[in-house]
Amino acid sequence: MRGSWPALLGLGALFLAGLQLLRSGSTVLAAERDAPAARALAEQHGLAPASVLALRARSLDRDDAAFAALVARFAQLAREFGEPLAAVAVFGAEAKARAALAAAGGDPAAAWQRGRFLPELCDGVEFVQLQQRFAARDSGRRQ
Repeated sequence: MRGSWPALLGLGALFLAGLQLLRSGSTVLAAERDAPAARALAEQHGLAPASVLALRARSLDRDDAAFAALVARFAQLAREFGEPLAAVAVFGAEAKARAALAAAGGDPAAAWQRGRFLPELCDGVEFVQLQQRFAARDSGRRQ
């Protein structure tokens, strides 16, 4: 009798292969590989590194120059819209972000609170979730 260790070893190897497969498709890990460049862009534009990493996770298909232009546009719009609505704008729905801002009387915080449940502003929700995730991962590494 050989016991159950061959089956357990096989299941363990299968689990590790599956975990590696999942990690290879992670947008968070892919964005973190670009963390040094993202931190430089964040410093250049006066943004939090978590914000730039969240943008990177949403735009992995862009080359470095296109991503730098996206961050520059985001930084410009963030002053007017606030970061969540600026993310909505840079990902293609600037008119909807402007409409949400106008409906809130020009107050970015109020616009986001009122509009965050609207389907047309879902890019902002995803941005905030990614931003919080990167901030938490960064603070966990500093402790």
